[in-house]
Amino acid sequence: MVHRSRFKSARKAALAGARVLVVDDHSITVGMLKDALYAGGAASVQSAPDGEAAIAMLNGFAPHLLVTDWRMPGMSGLGLTRAIRQGVLRPDPRIANPRMPIVLVSAHASAKAVEAARRAGVDEVVVKPFSMTSLLKRIAAAANKPRASWSMTPTSDPTAVAGVATTGVAAQTILPRSFRWRRRRSEPPRGADQVTT
Repeated sequence: MVHRSRFKSARKAALAGARVLVVDDHSITVGMLKDALYAGGAASVQSAPDGEAAIAMLNGFAPHLLVTDWRMPGMSGLGLTRAIRQGVLRPDPRIANPRMPIVLVSAHASAKAVEAARRAGVDEVVVKPFSMTSLLKRIAAAANKPRASWSMTPTSDPTAVAGVATTGVAAQTILPRSFRWRRRRSEPPRGADQVTT
């Protein structure tokens, strides 16, 4: 029990006094995220309905952390992330901190989708549906261990922002255990249908 309470306090400490910007076009999801962030110790949480509105709010609100949905009308979460991370290479007066931790909330759990998010510059991915615990774990990880893979050198990868997050991480290492694909008991083991002679 002591270990669990120490872990909870560590998660709360990651958000203690933090200003967080939530970017999502669904008001119910925004409400759930705000409740979780305030419960995790955030001092101030504001929201924007899309990427363009978020960029307009960045300089005035100066968030310590950004939590964004992937798919939104207008600028997507990946587009927003790329625009923010571009500020590392080309300073933009609208973006006060282009290195702020970014957590992407998505229903896409495939390794390919996670890799695309990592290339865009996302620090952590939270898969929908999520629990408050898994959300706060990912946020604490993003706040306490920013990605070291950001490079300031250009890349030849056309899907990546030039010079930003050019390396990826396998989905198994960043998805919560509860969201990893599991074989159904009714399915035969892999290779069982193959006949060897």
